[in-house]
Amino acid sequence: MKKITSAMGVGLRETAYAYPLLLILSIFMLEISPYFTALLVFISSMFGAWVGYRISGGRAQAIALLPALILGGLCYMPGYLGGRAVVIILILCAFSWHSFGTVRKPFSLQAEKLLSTLGIVCSLVVYIYSQRSEVLQPFSLSVFIAGVVTLSAVLLSMNDWKVKQAAGVRAEEKVPFSGIVLMNRSLTLIFIGLIVVLGAFKQIPSLIKGLIYLLFGWTDFVWGYDPVPPNEYNFHYLELEPMQYDLSDPTEVHKLQWISKAWMVVSSILVLLLAYFVLRLLYSLLRKWLPSWLKSLLERLKLGGMIKEPETDPGYHDELERIAKTRRKRRGTRGYQEPEHVVRRNYQRLVQSAMKKGYDYRPGYTPNENGRQIAGRLEYTELSENEVRNLIQDYNEVRYGSHKDKNKA
Repeated sequence: MKKITSAMGVGLRETAYAYPLLLILSIFMLEISPYFTALLVFISSMFGAWVGYRISGGRAQAIALLPALILGGLCYMPGYLGGRAVVIILILCAFSWHSFGTVRKPFSLQAEKLLSTLGIVCSLVVYIYSQRSEVLQPFSLSVFIAGVVTLSAVLLSMNDWKVKQAAGVRAEEKVPFSGIVLMNRSLTLIFIGLIVVLGAFKQIPSLIKGLIYLLFGWTDFVWGYDPVPPNEYNFHYLELEPMQYDLSDPTEVHKLQWISKAWMVVSSILVLLLAYFVLRLLYSLLRKWLPSWLKSLLERLKLGGMIKEPETDPGYHDELERIAKTRRKRRGTRGYQEPEHVVRRNYQRLVQSAMKKGYDYRPGYTPNENGRQIAGRLEYTELSENEVRNLIQDYNEVRYGSHKDKNKA
């Protein structure tokens, strides 16, 4: 049951990410209901994720595409979609394959941020355009819901990643539930709820119209009558009369001024929060995808702006210390051995452990340079920054200084 729930979550997330594009394709290209297309995509993505959770081996890839082919084949029935079903089959196969690959080999955090950012931007653009288009206006509520689901997935995933980074837990491990995790998720959900409440004021009439249309459409279907389009119903009771203000009364004018000022303050706060999250996403994406020389420049500027004590010993090139283990030699010859000194062994193990976790080691780096790049990085070492600095200082004294007998094993 847990795997089915996880597969449904993957299908809902993939459908919400791509719903604006599915809406455009369904209306202007396929000429079918976008809700029907979204339902097919949800079923295909959910089944592909479920196959990724349950079935192993090479046959799992073919099984993941099975529902997409079946649903596309049903759409190809004569008198329904005809040749347009080929596009449906391709779309469903792509989503099934993508969900299967996401479960088997999850994307990195930066790639997930990129996809979610594109989904949010597409939802925002389509939602703004739907308010001015008579064709897309009935689907503005569904676009709003898809954008909220996408934003919720982004904020919750970023929240979990920050908690894991603060707790020193790897990305594939789960964070033990605690009060801090509960507080972070509660604040995130409160922020999402505020966005939903502020955005739902304009969508309440559309929601009521849709519910009434579904109600009357279901009763007409049961009793054998043709459903009536929603525009032909009388919704005069849903239209609110505009409030009348007497501009000649100073009290009314003062009240309107306070209302406009309060609305400007709330709007400014929301705009600043949205700009903050967008800039954080852009910063993380640029830091990942820009060339390495620009990333190195930003890190050097960041380190240069920090106040730190001057180093008296610049260190030497660590070309003599064999960090990477050599290949096994023939029988009878002496193989690789660790240094006899405990400080040199600790330094060697520190760098080797960081290399296994993705650290780009180069023989031309000095011990101080290795220490600066490893210190404070939880993805490279579990030691604190002060512990790494003390270890490097002891290593320089033992290796290059005059303290030969310090910290002997």
